[in-house]
Amino acid sequence: YTTLFRSGAGSSVQTILLGDSIQSFSYAFVNCTGASATGLPAGVTAVTSGSTVLISGTPAKAGTFTFTVTTSGGNGDA
Repeated sequence: YTTLFRSGAGSSVQTILLGDSIQSFSYAFVNCTGASATGLPAGVTAVTSGSTVLISGTPAKAGTFTFTVTTSGGNGDA
């Protein structure tokens, strides 16, 4: 089955000042061919490389943002 797990130093829950960058964090995935993120604020990106999706950037507006990371191309989605 497809597995998705958090990795890296940054937390997926962060409080920052407007104009500051988030601390980058990533999700690693196995038994699938890719992963993508939806719901990220403008200025924050999700870049997939190998078996990792890295989330980083500087949000363009204040707020609370709920995002989803979805795997693809595997035996069931994580």
